[in-house]
Amino acid sequence: MFLFYWLVAIMPLEQHGLWGRPLFGTFTIVKLLGFAVFLYALGYASWKGRWPSFRSPITISVLLFIGLQLVNYLFHVADLQNFWMAYSHVISILILFISCLILLDSRRRLHWSLLVAIGAVAFVSLHVLRQWQLYRGVYGDFRPGGMLADSNYYALVAGLWIPLAFLWSMNKGRPKWERLFCFGCLTIALAGSMVASSRGGFLGLMAAFVWILWQSPHRVRNLFLAGVLVLPLLFWSSRSPLRRLTNPTESDNSAKESRLVTWRAGARMIEAH
Repeated sequence: MFLFYWLVAIMPLEQHGLWGRPLFGTFTIVKLLGFAVFLYALGYASWKGRWPSFRSPITISVLLFIGLQLVNYLFHVADLQNFWMAYSHVISILILFISCLILLDSRRRLHWSLLVAIGAVAFVSLHVLRQWQLYRGVYGDFRPGGMLADSNYYALVAGLWIPLAFLWSMNKGRPKWERLFCFGCLTIALAGSMVASSRGGFLGLMAAFVWILWQSPHRVRNLFLAGVLVLPLLFWSSRSPLRRLTNPTESDNSAKESRLVTWRAGARMIEAH
């Protein structure tokens, strides 16, 4: 399992000088490690004589979606020379998905994998904060993305794990060291998300917190704690996502218009086909 935890830990380091380095084409060291994990997972399943069930609705949906993509490419493009370039990411996701189904066969393994993922997001958030510290005075509209290169991509990844870090840090049934670890990761990731200033990421994060508060038996307490954590960060940065939503610059409006144009074009493609 060390290989799997290692893979989870370095997955956000897309632009790292070592882990994100391409070996050939789009095949990076992270993908090489992912393939090694896949081989280990197949060996583990064979040794245990226990294969996961591929009959759950979610698993069937994922496999069908990826299968339709591959079949569509082969029948409508049929350019095998560029197949790997076009579908390296899709195949990587499929390999990781199957590896997770095989290797995460106990609550303990799932628990440690989630902890590693929370720590990995906090680590990449440190890169985001360092970039903001170095370059905020150089570029007026600078929005750091850390090792993920793009600030929106970073906000998407951080937004997946911030709610879980919040829940585990507030859970008194967990060990004290784990709660402190999750709280520290939560604070760092929230700060990184605020300086990344992704409006879409911020709206997604707020939706996640609303759902958490609605489901929580301690709504008032958790609302207060979430406010204490988030509100100061929203007003700390002059380029926070809230400020970009309420007082957009010319470049912010331009980015909004480009997305609307893309969505309209996509809708016309769906209507035509």
